[in-house]
Amino acid sequence: MDQIILNNYLPNLHKISKSFALKLIQSKEIWLFNCQEGCQHNLIKKNLKINNISKIIFTKLDTDNISGLIGLLSSLNLIGRKENIQIYSPEGIDNYLDLSKKYSQTNFKYKIYIYQLQTGLVIKEYNYKLYIFIKNKEYALYLISREKYGQFKLKKADIFYLIEGPLYGQLKQDNCFLLPDGTIIQGNYFKNKNMTGKQIALIKHKYHTRTQNEASKIYAIKV
Repeated sequence: MDQIILNNYLPNLHKISKSFALKLIQSKEIWLFNCQEGCQHNLIKKNLKINNISKIIFTKLDTDNISGLIGLLSSLNLIGRKENIQIYSPEGIDNYLDLSKKYSQTNFKYKIYIYQLQTGLVIKEYNYKLYIFIKNKEYALYLISREKYGQFKLKKADIFYLIEGPLYGQLKQDNCFLLPDGTIIQGNYFKNKNMTGKQIALIKHKYHTRTQNEASKIYAIKV
């Protein structure tokens, strides 16, 4: 199971910006949300390899969120990173990087791809989808894991003398079939209910709208 690694800061109503990481166990990738000062040290304390960071997503371009970015990118350069890194951000992060590289006289050996956040589906990889909604320059992000199919019931399949194989997979995906004798078999009869994917709301402020609250059906992390 993938893990969400929170930083060591305690909740503070006067400083609600947070950095946290999503570790994808299967691919070993890490998606980093915001990059505060000392963020890479917190990741190392959690035994996470910074070279596994593939994406950095910013919810706001302020000092609290981006102060650790140049340090992190420089550390990746020093350890010889070759894979590209993707940055998703509100408008302006490219100017910040250009100025930082100019005045620190630093160049990175790996490529950095920058994507400006826009309302809609931003990332769709592995078992996750990341959506963002922008209203009045306020950003709300929703991370949703893929729905898991329910366990297949072999005993019920035996009752219909179904041959084990690809048919089981089709039934598990809720497909329906018409048998030669006219019998209709429905996939949901042969398996348990699907497990709804987990959903995390990434909300910038301690006060959020009813729409945001309804969208975060499972739980919310203020960032």
